[in-house]
Amino acid sequence: MKKKIQLIASLLLLLFLVWFFNRNTADDSDRTESSATRPASTIVNSSNFIYTKHARCRMDCRHVSEAEVLQIISAGTINHKKSGAHEKPCPTVAYEGRSDDNQLLRIIVADCEPKDKIVTVIDLETDYKCDCY
Repeated sequence: MKKKIQLIASLLLLLFLVWFFNRNTADDSDRTESSATRPASTIVNSSNFIYTKHARCRMDCRHVSEAEVLQIISAGTINHKKSGAHEKPCPTVAYEGRSDDNQLLRIIVADCEPKDKIVTVIDLETDYKCDCY
């Protein structure tokens, strides 16, 4: 009888340890992905961004200002299907929303250190002919 109690106690301890380590592993993976899906309010300061040459060209072609980019990042929504939480070297986040002049925009932001990069700016309703390489 004593051996059965010890066996049951050992099994319960083992189950607890498996549950505990699985829970902590899941929490760690959430922390890793959270940088790519963090709330926009943490990165809307314009000094936190570097604009790529491609993004500047697309903004110019599509008549999108830096203020509009920041507006979409701060007030828009994240399109998880167009985001790349596991992209290397920097995960990307796709923000979408309407600008003050009613353009439906998607802003792709690479979540890099020390500054995030605006990778591209897309007008989802108008097909502009841009010569950006």
